Amino acid sequence: MKSFFKLWPFIRSKWKLLVGSLLLSIPLSAIRFSPAPMIQFMTDSVLVKKDLKMLYLLPLAIIGIYLVNLFVRFGHTYLVRIANENVLRDIREKLLNHFLDLSSSFFTESSVAKRQPKSWSG
Repeated sequence: MKSFFKLWPFIRSKWKLLVGSLLLSIPLSAIRFSPAPMIQFMTDSVLVKKDLKMLYLLPLAIIGIYLVNLFVRFGHTYLVRIANENVLRDIREKLLNHFLDLSSSFFTESSVAKRQPKSWSG
């Protein structure tokens, strides 16, 4: 939870992208389970009643559902990844600005070579 509060200033500015991806996750979940009732409808109503018109329309509806699933999933993934990349960019910019604000004496006094264990030398 502590990490979340540290990241909150970076996440807060991306709230529109995150809300958009959250809103897209609702139809994504509904679409994921929609083929099962359609197949049940096909077996109960179409095959038992021998309705040929519905027999031709139902496979097209299933293909349509999978196409909608494709676009909704793409939109959801796109928004999440854009938000993620923007948060990472902001963190990197803040870190870079912090390093650029440090004095040159900080880098000369805190050399990596001085911190190496003695077993590494030689």
